[in-house]
Amino acid sequence: MTAVRQPSSLLSIEDYLAGEEQPGVKHEYLGGVVHAMAGASNRHNIIASNFLGALIARFRGKSCQPFNSDTKVRITFPDHTRFYYPDAMVVCHLNPDRSVWKTKLKNPYCRALPGDRDSS
Repeated sequence: MTAVRQPSSLLSIEDYLAGEEQPGVKHEYLGGVVHAMAGASNRHNIIASNFLGALIARFRGKSCQPFNSDTKVRITFPDHTRFYYPDAMVVCHLNPDRSVWKTKLKNPYCRALPGDRDSS
């Protein structure tokens, strides 16, 4: 089993968002801890593209809008905030500033990651 390394200091949301404005590698933000995202395999990209295509067809003409992995989502928990770049997502309530999509819902099908404060 691998031990989870505790960061010496946490990055603020403001500093994270400012850093994400720079071109290059995207990062996920987990309550102040930042992780660089790895590139995906061709097989992964084919699956994600097919899934996004199905979402686009399903929601065409509806008020909800599918987005790809270039769109960041903010998930707010009572004790911390996370930012992810999901392969695909559907947004039904537009964020007024449109720079980040916000949600307070957690996908019940996601498995908990080691060290998650909200896992039980």
